[in-house]
Amino acid sequence: MGVSQGLEQSARNATSDGVGSHQSASVFARRGEDWFANDISRGPWGPNAQHGGAPCGLVTHLAESHFGEGWQMSRRPVDLLLAVPLGHLQARVETMEGRSTARALVSLYAEDREAVRATVMLQRTGCIELSADITVPEPAPFPGPHACSEAMRFSSARQSTLLQYHGAAIDSRVARGDRSQPGPLAAWMKLKVPFIDGVPNSPAVRVAAVADFGSGLSWVLPFDKFLFSNADVSISLLRAPVGEWVGVDAVSRFADCGTGSAVSALYDEKGYIGTCMQNLVVRER
Repeated sequence: MGVSQGLEQSARNATSDGVGSHQSASVFARRGEDWFANDISRGPWGPNAQHGGAPCGLVTHLAESHFGEGWQMSRRPVDLLLAVPLGHLQARVETMEGRSTARALVSLYAEDREAVRATVMLQRTGCIELSADITVPEPAPFPGPHACSEAMRFSSARQSTLLQYHGAAIDSRVARGDRSQPGPLAAWMKLKVPFIDGVPNSPAVRVAAVADFGSGLSWVLPFDKFLFSNADVSISLLRAPVGEWVGVDAVSRFADCGTGSAVSALYDEKGYIGTCMQNLVVRER
């Protein structure tokens, strides 16, 4: 997706507002009813566009903040309608609550254009008695984060000295596979900054912030010849993650009609927690 003049203007506005400077300590800051994406939300496709994990984490936070204790995010499809700019964003949230499930319809707007639309489903949680062999989590099929030391190195056709989300906001460790070669790969990832200024990172936000990396981890097409940006990101969670690290075990596939998909199994240090699916728009550079 190209970066329009409107996105460039948003980035300049963010800098003039004192948001988006190199000293950013969080991915997003709130100013009244408005939101500002700091420079560490920047993705690999352009200097003024966010990484997909940033808006995905924000809509998750917005949905969670409308419901109290006892609710857990279980499903969260996000449609990325436009390249989401750095700087000023507005959010609209509509909620519906039932006995067992609740939904939040969340939209993010930039320059009065809807850039992101999401439907977040939460389920009411409670303790039920199940046999031990049912509730034992499926372990990750690769070593845990503390047994991994190789940091992920993300390639980009647009090499830049500007701060980027994958390095400034995310800590990552290769768990299985070779990042220099195309094909499936697994990595442990975690936020190393507050996602929302002044707000602790919730378990669901920790997952949402990194699940989007699946297509980049398991790259098949070379970055210097192809663009493969997200059209959407859908997460299904079995349970809330425990701890800061989230394992992303990703496989990408592509078709010659200009479409692709990435499917990632998600883990915490105890075992399987859910799945992420991404539909990709593929274009030759």
